[in-house]
Amino acid sequence: MKSGKTIVTIIFLLFLLLGSVIGAIYTLDKMEVFDKEKAIYPKLAKIPGIGKAFSEKQVPYEVAKEEDLRNLKEAIEAKWEELEKKEIKFKEKEEEFNKREKELLAKEDSLLKKRQALEERIAQYEQEERKWAKLAIYYSNMSPDQAAAILENLDDQTIIEIFSRMKDSSVAVTMMKMDKERAAELSRKLVNP
Repeated sequence: MKSGKTIVTIIFLLFLLLGSVIGAIYTLDKMEVFDKEKAIYPKLAKIPGIGKAFSEKQVPYEVAKEEDLRNLKEAIEAKWEELEKKEIKFKEKEEEFNKREKELLAKEDSLLKKRQALEERIAQYEQEERKWAKLAIYYSNMSPDQAAAILENLDDQTIIEIFSRMKDSSVAVTMMKMDKERAAELSRKLVNP
């Protein structure tokens, strides 16, 4: 049994020695007394099986970290440039939209003014139409002799406006009471205005 305890003790001492050496190397590396990557890694790289882990091709953590930060910075700058380009395009589209909006508002204003002018003309036309219709009713309610006597003193266009709003039978009777030549002239104008 003594030999079993001796082997365990030797293994324990070897692990203890290995741990002390690793701790000392780590401490000296952190204190920057010596560089473990230059002093130890090339020798460990020659050991079969674990050598790959310590080969010179492996990038140290700090270098990898700096490279990652550099890559991240470049990615952020690229994204920033892309966002700036998108912002410029957005502003251009916004300006185009504002320009079109102004054009549409101007067209809408123009159309509203035209509509208002048209409505005013329609109202004026309807008002005139009511006046002519009222005159036509007055002359229709007069006796043909009275109507003919008054109409003879008006110009042809006024008479045509009044006649065009009277019943045909009233126009015929009134024209029979008018001067024959004037009645003939009015008849031609009623047919071909």
